[in-house]
Amino acid sequence: MREQALEIRHKTHLEHMKKMLENRRFSPRTFQNKQIELEKWITKERENIQRTKKDIEKGWLSTADSIQRVISFSYFFFNFLRLKEIYSSFRKFLQQKEEIQIQVI
Repeated sequence: MREQALEIRHKTHLEHMKKMLENRRFSPRTFQNKQIELEKWITKERENIQRTKKDIEKGWLSTADSIQRVISFSYFFFNFLRLKEIYSSFRKFLQQKEEIQIQVI
């Protein structure tokens, strides 16, 4: 989107400069200097857009990585709780078995 806006601005600015040249408000040398200046500015803006895109991608990757770590930790913690529950049930079973054996004796 920003790239499209930049292209439109580039074209309109260039057309305006050409009209200024045609109407003799710019000399050919001034037109050439302004054109070089415009191209440098456009190049700088494109680089800024690319840098911003990369920063956004890094942010998304970092967020995705954080989500993955939370999911992994949650899975591990859920399994830990499940094992703890199973262990607790097993201990209760063993205690009940011992109580039954003590009563029988």
